[in-house]
Amino acid sequence: NLIRKLIEKYFPPEIVQVIEGDGNIAAELLTQQFDHVFFTGGENIGKKVMEAAAKNLTPVTLELGGKSPAVIIDGANLEVTAKRLIWGKSINAGQTCIAPDHLLVKEELFESLISNLKKSIHDFFGDTPLFSKDLGSIINHKQFHRLNSLVKQAKSNNQIIYGGDCNEKERRISPTLIKIKDRNDPLMKEELFGPLLPILPIKNLDEAISELKFLPKPLALYLFGGSD
Repeated sequence: NLIRKLIEKYFPPEIVQVIEGDGNIAAELLTQQFDHVFFTGGENIGKKVMEAAAKNLTPVTLELGGKSPAVIIDGANLEVTAKRLIWGKSINAGQTCIAPDHLLVKEELFESLISNLKKSIHDFFGDTPLFSKDLGSIINHKQFHRLNSLVKQAKSNNQIIYGGDCNEKERRISPTLIKIKDRNDPLMKEELFGPLLPILPIKNLDEAISELKFLPKPLALYLFGGSD
């Protein structure tokens, strides 16, 4: 809404226009014969955008985010690593395209990393993150319920390491650490785009690389550790 107001203030409509609306408005726009369509969002909607643009042979650029992993191996400063991971996962409640989606952590580092992640969450958001003025809200109720259902499922499977508190009225979810066994976990099916952080123990970097090959190419990959 702010972008629309500023654009209308400084540019004539024949130069640039901003149209607000939901998916129905976007679908209607795609019926028009544009020279090029650039879409940023999720994979499922991206498929619909490409399908609609194809009817007019409109060229398309898709920026689809993805499950950007973070790999933590020997050589990592775990205090610094944890601070950077929680910072990246907490900006806008994890609703950014290059937020770390999940962690692949060498088994021997797992417990120490968890301790540092907990400390970083406390440093950023205090004793009760859900009530912190620095914690963002989930964009709408649909996305809140999607994330909340994943939290509930993780709770029922005793996977929650830390966090898991939710406030439906304010659409808030505290930063949540979740241990997973493999990539078949429901948390690994799609980009999370929220403050949930699945953590998968691995034996070494080779195993991490093998795991990453099974996932679509992400926008970013974060590596903590290694040697010269």
